[in-house]
Amino acid sequence: MASHRPDIPDASEAASDPFRALLEALPEAIVVLDSETGRFVDANARALRLFGLGRERLLQQGPAQVSPTHQPDGRRSDDAAREYVIQALEGGSPRFEWTHQDQQGRPLPCEVRLVRFPDRERSLVCGTISDISHHKAAEEELSRRERHFRRLIEQGWDVVCQIDAELNLVEVSSPASRLYGTIPEETIGRSVLRTLHPDDRASAREQLERVRATPASSSLFTVRLIDGQGASHWMEVVATNLLDDPDVTAIVANCRDVTERRRAELEVEAGRTRLQLAMDGGGVGLWEWWVKTGEVTWSEQTARIFGIAPGDFGGTVEHYRALIHPDDRGATGHDIETALHTNEPYETEHRILRSDGSLRWIEARGRVLSDATGQPERMIGTARDVTEARLAEERLLAAEALYRTLFEELPDAALVLDARTLVPIRLNSRAVELLGGDREQLLRESLLDLIAEGSKMAFAGACAARGLTSAEDSQLEIEPRSGPRRRVRMSLEHILLEGREVLHVVLRDVTAQLAAEAELRDRKEQLWHAQRMDAIGRLASGVAHDFNNLLTIISGYTELARLAIDEQDPAREALDTVLEAARDAEGVAKALLTFSRLPGSEATPVDLTEVVERTGRLLHRTLPASIAIEVDTSAAVDARVLGNADQLGQVLMNLAINARDAMPDGGELRCTLETLDDEVVLRIHDDGPGIAPELHARIFEPYFTTKPRGKGTGLGLSILHGIVSGHGGRVEVESEPGQGTTFSVWLPRLVGPHPRSKSNVKLPRTGGVLHGRVLLAEDNRRLSELAQRTLRECGLEVDAVQAGDRALAEVLAAPDRFDALILDHDLPGMVGADCVASLRAAGQQLPVLIITGAPEFELDERIPAAALLRKPFQPGDLVAAVAALLERGATSESD
Repeated sequence: MASHRPDIPDASEAASDPFRALLEALPEAIVVLDSETGRFVDANARALRLFGLGRERLLQQGPAQVSPTHQPDGRRSDDAAREYVIQALEGGSPRFEWTHQDQQGRPLPCEVRLVRFPDRERSLVCGTISDISHHKAAEEELSRRERHFRRLIEQGWDVVCQIDAELNLVEVSSPASRLYGTIPEETIGRSVLRTLHPDDRASAREQLERVRATPASSSLFTVRLIDGQGASHWMEVVATNLLDDPDVTAIVANCRDVTERRRAELEVEAGRTRLQLAMDGGGVGLWEWWVKTGEVTWSEQTARIFGIAPGDFGGTVEHYRALIHPDDRGATGHDIETALHTNEPYETEHRILRSDGSLRWIEARGRVLSDATGQPERMIGTARDVTEARLAEERLLAAEALYRTLFEELPDAALVLDARTLVPIRLNSRAVELLGGDREQLLRESLLDLIAEGSKMAFAGACAARGLTSAEDSQLEIEPRSGPRRRVRMSLEHILLEGREVLHVVLRDVTAQLAAEAELRDRKEQLWHAQRMDAIGRLASGVAHDFNNLLTIISGYTELARLAIDEQDPAREALDTVLEAARDAEGVAKALLTFSRLPGSEATPVDLTEVVERTGRLLHRTLPASIAIEVDTSAAVDARVLGNADQLGQVLMNLAINARDAMPDGGELRCTLETLDDEVVLRIHDDGPGIAPELHARIFEPYFTTKPRGKGTGLGLSILHGIVSGHGGRVEVESEPGQGTTFSVWLPRLVGPHPRSKSNVKLPRTGGVLHGRVLLAEDNRRLSELAQRTLRECGLEVDAVQAGDRALAEVLAAPDRFDALILDHDLPGMVGADCVASLRAAGQQLPVLIITGAPEFELDERIPAAALLRKPFQPGDLVAAVAALLERGATSESD
């Protein structure tokens, strides 16, 4: 082999050959390739170990035979190798990533640097191959851990520029000022080409315009940047068109300072040897130590690594040791002595202190060369700055420590599960607290065992899915080893941790939150229902008020017409029918008022028979036609009780509404009233599904309901119970599933004579039996006309106004003109009660009759000596009330 390449020493030649020793001492794999045959013609021992082949077998092959079919750039290995060799032969120095494969076919990522080998006979190319598999693996591991730990991306030294569609510089990242000084402010908003060396502007414009023309395209090129001090820097630029990206709308240029690399390339082009090129390009410095003389020589790269000028190195071992960090000198000296005595390769790492005060980590490797007697003669080796790798490792360790701290301090339960078994690998204290048991026990059992049966399928589906399952999408129920069930929201993500597929799970206990939300929803529904019922009550009150006005007019004029004709006239029967219909309508109005008015506190004798019949008529009009209603009061004899008629009517109404809800498809509702000795019992039976026995004791609790959400507030029966208890009674329930339900309301019966409730009195026409002048204040025109006609036919003089303030002014202007004041309470200008209060405050004791349709209105101390007439009323009621009023006024004057 040596005869074919006399200028390339064979490995079998004497180990004392300086070139061969230097070649073998290099930390990189070195190969020589014949461009004509495409085969390797030489390689050092490190290269043979890299390929896992013997020398003879390697020299029979070329790069494509020891590599996969395709390379990282996507090209076929033989095409890529041919192009890189051509670049080197033409004087270039291509540097690229290449994938080899070992004897087992496993890929081995490498970095390759090619230069033309100075040989006069053949076209040879020298290649420096660096094993970057550990570097690649570290990068991938760091990337995976950074995604897992969600670390902030540390700001690099690359400069990132944003360029608009007109190639104007929009923004520059902060490394620009750290590395090159502040970019002049006048360049922002102006052409980015102004920051470049004049000789590079045309090529840069061409590259940028090419990128601008194609959305999402990229281009890689090298230009020189002129910094703020006028110095130039070689920048490797990757420009990407993101103008169509709404979040960017710019051409993004990532610029890396490759000045040092460019200088090295220029040095290679100027004639540096292949070995020097490999050293400089790899950031490796060369050193040589003559053991016997103590002389040390350094390459320029070594001097740069140690932070001194090449000419400032003293050239002795003592000077070298003085540059080592004091804490590392002992260990480094021991490693050197060990290599000299054992003739083993010298490998060590130590720190140095540069003249600028910076601390750097240096990796030193070497080999001992012995003389003919076997004594160490010299040591030759390399030096490399590994500070960044050391810092990256330290950052990785710090990041992992930070992650562990944050993982433990999370307010939620956090777990890392084996993706296959779902057994926890890690879990924080909050997870132990939430899941119960002890940590060691939880680390041995699958989390699936603690998931409630109804949630297992959802949990298994989230574990099987890829990507992130958000907390909002996954709500589960868990069964802790101790304590009650808990509701949790889960966030789950599949990740790779140290080459192992795991699940990162976060569980947030939302049991109390969900309970509070449910309670809030119930309270809102109750408030909404109360507001709705209040609005309905106000509407019913308003409708009843207007209805009473109409009924008063209808029945009043009908009564007048009836009295005006002969008793034998056939029309009289028709008018009697109208009056009967008006009385029925009056019952409807009273039922509406009963529904709308606030319960009063005054207890009066109440005929429960009348209440039940009146409410029954209202039920016929309000319940669905599918429900047959039967009301039977035949067994009630003198069913009087002491209480509030409105509240008692509400009791029957609430029970009827419950029965309606229990029979959505229709049925029969039976209401019976009877007297038993000293009690009155009201029974309401429905044909609904009945009530389970275990619920009987709870049905009167506030807010307890068996109805679906939104169908009931749970207040009806509790209000009913309170009303009955307030009347001294009790409520009993009889119900079986499928047999319907019967509610029995027992009330104490009122025995003995008691004053009856005031009612309307039907009087015949009096024909002028009354005397005097009255003032009538009524804003309803037809009602006012009816009252005026009725009173005038009784012999009274009537003045009429339509507003309360007008009535007050009339009385105050002529205090002795009127014998009585008749006014509606709901008047414009001033309500009736205020008008009377103003008269009394002015000293006027004029008799007053207030007419009202408001159910809640009652006379009080503000309006003494006043009488009250409620709508609807008959003309005879009005005449009787006015007669009593005038009689009271005459008695008061005689006194």
